[in-house]
Amino acid sequence: MFLHVKPHKILSLYIVFVSLIFQFSVSVSAAPVFSDVDSSHWAFASISKIADIGLIVGDSAGKYNPDDFIDKFETAKILARVAGFKQIDYTESEKSFYDKAYEKNRIYLNQYSKTYKKWNTTADRQIAFLLEKEILTPDDLKDFVGIKTDGTEGVRALTKEDAAMFVTKTVGKKTEALTKALPVLYLDDTKVSAAARPYVYYLKSAGVMHGDESNSFNPKAAITKAGMADLLDKVFTYAGIDTKQFSEAEAEGETFQSVEGERVETVSGTFVNYYESADMNAVQLILGDGTKKIYKVSENITIFVNGFLKTAEDLQEGMKVSAVLESNIIVDIKADILSGANDTLAVASADTSTINGIVLSVSEDSVAKTIAAEIKFKGVDGAEITEVKSYLLSEKCVITRNGENAAFADIQKGDIISAEVSGTRMHSMSLTEKSRDISAVFVKAQKNTNGVVYLTFSQSGKEKSYVLENVAKVTRNGQEIAWQNLRIGDLLTLKCEYERISDVVATSVKSQTSGKVTQIRMDKSGSYVTISSESSETEYKIIPNRVDVRSFFIGSGVTLFLDSKEVELALIADDALGFPRFKGYIVSKRYSSILMTNLNAKTPENTEVSVNENTVYTDSVTGKEITYEQLPDKALIYVVLDESLKTALYVTVL
Repeated sequence: MFLHVKPHKILSLYIVFVSLIFQFSVSVSAAPVFSDVDSSHWAFASISKIADIGLIVGDSAGKYNPDDFIDKFETAKILARVAGFKQIDYTESEKSFYDKAYEKNRIYLNQYSKTYKKWNTTADRQIAFLLEKEILTPDDLKDFVGIKTDGTEGVRALTKEDAAMFVTKTVGKKTEALTKALPVLYLDDTKVSAAARPYVYYLKSAGVMHGDESNSFNPKAAITKAGMADLLDKVFTYAGIDTKQFSEAEAEGETFQSVEGERVETVSGTFVNYYESADMNAVQLILGDGTKKIYKVSENITIFVNGFLKTAEDLQEGMKVSAVLESNIIVDIKADILSGANDTLAVASADTSTINGIVLSVSEDSVAKTIAAEIKFKGVDGAEITEVKSYLLSEKCVITRNGENAAFADIQKGDIISAEVSGTRMHSMSLTEKSRDISAVFVKAQKNTNGVVYLTFSQSGKEKSYVLENVAKVTRNGQEIAWQNLRIGDLLTLKCEYERISDVVATSVKSQTSGKVTQIRMDKSGSYVTISSESSETEYKIIPNRVDVRSFFIGSGVTLFLDSKEVELALIADDALGFPRFKGYIVSKRYSSILMTNLNAKTPENTEVSVNENTVYTDSVTGKEITYEQLPDKALIYVVLDESLKTALYVTVL
């Protein structure tokens, strides 16, 4: 639906504010009274609260126009204020954040403002702020302006489902909405878009938004000013937001400004010259119809060149410019070095991260190339969250498929994507098909409490975990085995459909390694020994019933025979540490000795072993040294004696 602006609504922020001052001068503490909203109106209380804090206000005639629609530019300005954006009295760090947000996201703003005459550039900095906060996505901007049936442009009104999504994100409840179960609650559930559904149902469960008398939500219906006030009021209450921060904002703090305001206008053209004098500064432009015109400029003019904050000295003849005027005075200039200038911000100027997901849609229009993908990430509580995100491809985005160079046209719905992004801009992507064979190295396999088996493997140095199908066939060295019998380090060939494995072919690798034991560890997953060599220290899992972990002790020299990366045979060296050794249970600890049962004897008997200040005590589970006092009562220990056969060199708790 498009917003049809009525003549009596086309007001500047200045007139709106004067109207408010007049209203509030009657009684500072009283809620504003609008001639078209009396106390019997269903949203009277909410309208009063939201107008009182200056988020949505009335016109100079004292009317609120409760049944008029809110457009998306107005929405951006409202939500930016709620999210912390300030028009005045901002700190240096806040200003820096605003500037960086604009610089990072101005590629979208420049492209849309060039494409649509109805694009409201006065909301650009708020939109950039919301993009940086991930309240808006680049894909959302496509619906700010649309083409009507008669071929003319129209500013789009905010829909109910958009309102639910944007407001929930703005008040910091995004994670809660995405992790909440989604029951079928409305008769027209299928009409709610997938991206908005979690937010619509979150607000439904919170008692904030409801359906109509027939329990239909009507997600694509436009929301009115009354409906928006009601939504904001209820969400603020539910989220526990203190609205004083909004009412304390100074008068210059912007609420929203009509696209076609009486005092605010946008002109486009070519820059000719910038004049400076003691009395005034001015700019000469060549407008679209070829006429030359000179405009006064404000003392506080803001100048952006290719999206970067600049000064008048950076403006050059021939630049394409878009200028915002208030009372015929230029207050803001946005200039491009050339009409065909590269709008891509260097990757080095923005933090990048890697995202992994599934391509849901691919689109290309006169403005941008966009990919929407289903992305998985960890929420604040550690739970896995799935979210649909849209990314704009940078002009120099590198695309590969199965390691080969590819074009944008090669991207298909359902492709698995791994991409480097900064914010919502994509700089490179690697694509693979949903059905494919993967060569990898086995790391581990685990079954969760629901009986689902996850197989973890390493590929190109990165670990991934996929679900192992119940019907998956697992073979090793040509013989079918249970998944539990895969060995760490096995070479794998996996048949996969997205992140599910339907077939596993494993091959073992035989090898051996030597070193000294530095740690012995036992837990529910098995027994492990760590050995150090000249160049590295590595932990190996011991194959059950093949090697007795209790035959190892800290400091002994060993040679391990490996089946892939697991120990199937171990030889303990008879070197300088090859002194007599035995194992048994502690009976009692004395001042300078340990009384223990000797399990190595033909008939278990009690043996007293002396200890001194040179005896080394080790906990095999943690691999850390402990003290004599920390030896657990009745623990099973492994003892290495010195030449006297009476004093312990090493005591290892097994």
